[in-house]
Amino acid sequence: ILQLDIAALSKCTNNRFTVMGNLPYHISSQVLVRLINHREWIDRAVLMFQKELAQRLTATPGEKRYGRLTVMLNYAATVIKLVELTADQFFPKPRIDSTVLKVVFRPAKNAVDNEALLFDVIKAAFGQRRKTLKNALSGSFLNITPQAAKSTLLEAGIDPKRRAETLSVKEFIELANQIDHI
Repeated sequence: ILQLDIAALSKCTNNRFTVMGNLPYHISSQVLVRLINHREWIDRAVLMFQKELAQRLTATPGEKRYGRLTVMLNYAATVIKLVELTADQFFPKPRIDSTVLKVVFRPAKNAVDNEALLFDVIKAAFGQRRKTLKNALSGSFLNITPQAAKSTLLEAGIDPKRRAETLSVKEFIELANQIDHI
C-alpha cells in the first residue's frame, strides 16, 4: 500500500473506495498518513491496529496518548472503535492485543487555509512535546521567532504557555490559519 498509486486506482474504477486490512504493525502509522493524504479517493478504511496505537488514535486532548497522528486523523476523519481482540483470539498467539478501527474520511474541506501548513504546525507543536507551544513553534523548522509565535498564538485565542497535547483539532486549525497570515 505504501507503493500503490491510489489516485490512479481510483481513476480506473471511477469510484472512491474502501480500504480494509490487518496492517503490518511496524508500518501502520505510515499507512495511515498515506490514507489521510489520499482521502479524496478513499471513502473509509477498516483496519486492525496494535492496541496501543489504536488507543493513541482515539485519544482526546489532554490525554497522554494524544499526539500528532491523533490530531491529523481527527482533522481528516471520524474514527470508530469496532472491536478489541486479545492475543488469545489468534493462532498462533501473538504477543500483543489488537483493535479494529473504522475510519470514515471527510472530504478535504476549506476549514483550514493551507492543509500542508496545518500538518507542519501539528508536527512542529508535537516535535518538542514537553515545551510550551510558544517555545515548540519558535524552536521548530517553521522559522517563527519567539515573539511571532507568542503573538500568533494570542491572535488564535491560545495561551502560549499551553502544550500541544491540550489543543483541539479546531484550535490547531485556527493556529495554522493565523500562521498562514504572518
